[in-house]
Amino acid sequence: MFRRGSGLLSFSSGVSDSEGLSYYGDKRIAEELNTRATVSPLRNELISAGLIAYKDGIYQVLGLQHEIKEEHKGTFTSVCKVSDVLSSILGGMKNG
Repeated sequence: MFRRGSGLLSFSSGVSDSEGLSYYGDKRIAEELNTRATVSPLRNELISAGLIAYKDGIYQVLGLQHEIKEEHKGTFTSVCKVSDVLSSILGGMKNG
């Protein structure tokens, strides 16, 4: 479900400060992710899942202890480390 946005989530997690804030612009993010696609669909996917917030060009990676939207319940059943979530996503990509 989060396959397309997993690169953006991983990147944002890696470059964010202690509050989860990242100040990279969409053009730079696309360069870093080595994609020609626009970043906004990836961002919207993660916002819809409740994994990031975005306002005025600033990203914030949200903690997984936040309430997960109803349509995504069952995807995560408890608080998890981001590395575990990304491993699960990437493992699904290899198998799918």
